[in-house]
Amino acid sequence: MNKKGIIVIEGCPATGKSVVGKILSEMLFLEHIDYADYLLKKKAAKILDNEIVIEESKAKRILKETDEAVISGVYALDYLDIRKVKSVYVLRCNPKILFYRYLQRDYDLDKIKSNITSEYLDLCLKMALEKAGHEKVNQLDVSNDEPRYTALRIYISLKNGYRIFDNVDWLSQVSRPFDMILMK
Repeated sequence: MNKKGIIVIEGCPATGKSVVGKILSEMLFLEHIDYADYLLKKKAAKILDNEIVIEESKAKRILKETDEAVISGVYALDYLDIRKVKSVYVLRCNPKILFYRYLQRDYDLDKIKSNITSEYLDLCLKMALEKAGHEKVNQLDVSNDEPRYTALRIYISLKNGYRIFDNVDWLSQVSRPFDMILMK
């Protein structure tokens, strides 16, 4: 398996990006970069009102030096040279599962609504496709999967050179007022 390149793990908050990225990086013997934490440590980001604010020019300059790694984060593709990105894996999770994860993380209702709406409307997938193109983007439904299993699926797809594109259609499942209340 040719390791040269960056593997990006994307998705809405609480889909397991950091955990899967860490496990995958160990399987591939690559550095794992959780881009938000990494940029905070490198002083290319700061926390304001409980949100990470990234200084775009500094972030791009710092991440430009990376040629080979597993990078996880919601907006990681915004700060990478797309030519260095080998593959992007967008982790998807049933919004009803995400709702409970957000409650456990003590997210406020507006943040919950925003993230749930993003998942229902495939926003992370659409952004990845726009930035990296169809040939690099994969989609995995991780709703009922353990992180190690997800990392193994990604590892095998990289090793054997095939894409993963699980069928995800959360909007077809919207039928109750609960779902409509959560969506903006």
